[in-house]
Amino acid sequence: KDTSTRFVKPVDLFLLDFQMPVKNGIEVVKRVRAMISGHRELYPEICFEEPRFVFLTAFKTVSFYKHLKDMNIKECYEKPIDFDQRNKLFTQFEHTHYGVLGFW
Repeated sequence: KDTSTRFVKPVDLFLLDFQMPVKNGIEVVKRVRAMISGHRELYPEICFEEPRFVFLTAFKTVSFYKHLKDMNIKECYEKPIDFDQRNKLFTQFEHTHYGVLGFW
């Protein structure tokens, strides 16, 4: 039996907004992290890597940035996002094998 660890990253990037109609971006991050944690328990031989969580927001309050810091989210762009910022963000995933982006 092969006991080597496999690394799995089903999604490279989640581009989220804090104020979404059904569920805010912080709740989405919590749910995705819980799913990853559950998969780690079910399949300990596989290392499920966490995707990058990037927020876009017009909601610029101290409490919002505290939420991001508490959740260990380091990337946030204010709307409207600058064309050069967008290109810089997306070109990082241009040459990945899967290049999957998660919009939720």
